[in-house]
Amino acid sequence: MVFQARPQIGFLASGFVYVSISISIIGFLGFYSHREFITTPPIIVFATQLIALIAAATLSRKYLKTHIWGLMPFLCLALWSGLSVLWADQFLMSFKRWSIVFAPGILMLYALGTDQKPGQKFIFLVYLFSGIAIASLIYNLLIVTFGEMIPVLLLGCGLDGINGCHPGPGVFHSLAIGNFELSLLQGGRYFTALDLYLPRYSGITSNPNSVGLIASLALIGLVAKSEVGWRLKNLGPSIMFLLVLFSLILSGSRAAYLMTMVGVIMVLLLRYNWLRLSSGILCLVLLSPVYLYGTSILSHGTYSTFGGDFISLGERSSIWARSLQGVEESWKTGMGFGLIEEKLLSRPGYSSAAHSLPLTLLLETGIIGLILFIITWLRPVLKILGHSRDINSTTVGIASLLIALFVHQLFDSSIMRYHWLNFVFAALIGIALSIEKTVTSQIKIKEQITSV
Repeated sequence: MVFQARPQIGFLASGFVYVSISISIIGFLGFYSHREFITTPPIIVFATQLIALIAAATLSRKYLKTHIWGLMPFLCLALWSGLSVLWADQFLMSFKRWSIVFAPGILMLYALGTDQKPGQKFIFLVYLFSGIAIASLIYNLLIVTFGEMIPVLLLGCGLDGINGCHPGPGVFHSLAIGNFELSLLQGGRYFTALDLYLPRYSGITSNPNSVGLIASLALIGLVAKSEVGWRLKNLGPSIMFLLVLFSLILSGSRAAYLMTMVGVIMVLLLRYNWLRLSSGILCLVLLSPVYLYGTSILSHGTYSTFGGDFISLGERSSIWARSLQGVEESWKTGMGFGLIEEKLLSRPGYSSAAHSLPLTLLLETGIIGLILFIITWLRPVLKILGHSRDINSTTVGIASLLIALFVHQLFDSSIMRYHWLNFVFAALIGIALSIEKTVTSQIKIKEQITSV
């Protein structure tokens, strides 16, 4: 019985990790009913997260010493972000947002970082995303096919009316089942040059962009773990890939399209060990914020539809231009974690996020916070690129997803918010840390054998 104790503890810890990953993603899903999005109450998701993560961390506490240095970048980011709360004008709001982001985030990173089977957790994430994307696709098809269509106007505005407000066509598809109603939000993208309207469907998420992001994560992961080439015996995975791809297309998310392209390219480059090209793309990704923000400054926040609406930055250009005006006052220490909407991007009747993670962190936590985040994000990528002999499908997938996520977050700001993507980011960093410790241990063993 004594010898069975450790395997049982490891099994329990792994089980709690699976539960925490699942609730951190599935807990944010839902459906529309009577034009209201129905989802699990955040307090229940948060409480379940903490219980599962604390249990997993407690059971794997003996590995803390061997993983503490790998945790330091994220811990320093959490500490500095916490310090920014102290000089925030709205202390309680900033502290609340900091707590719900970093308390489960740190525990998620630690739980995955001390996990003994990181490859299995990565595969679980990939299949979980694939299942959600396919479920969204099925939900879309059922509600659109059998439901009633209710036209509505979906409003989009440039900040402070710089470019005015642009109502666009939208639709709610509703399927009545007795007194119960299942609904689906259909947005759309109108291409004026082609006089073409492309519908976008929300699936079992609150908006089409979330479906696109989930499908993109799934596709990059599936490509990373798949064998080269298509074979008849791989018909099942091929069908799964095509269904997820179709779900991505129906989302109409441009950021997800770009993220998928970058992620798949990185998978192929890393798989064939083309590290120089991989490093070149990484440098371009790091420099891309300078180009994007510079364009917004030079255009004074206006945007055009040159090349079609699909390429336009839309309202982001005006939001970035307004946000960049606050950099001069906030770049040193920040305005306080989680407060950019209230401090800088709100006006009567309209509120918006900055829609760009680097810019958000610079304004909220200052240059130190931004640097700490880049170190947290970049460290596992460089570690994987630096161990080219130990690259496998899991490390290829982790590095590619982290790089692709940075591209996506140039146009969004879901990480460092109470959003499922924040916990996926922490999980990916944790899996990379666990793999790093395994590789380091194997290298030490080989060196000891060689020296003998």
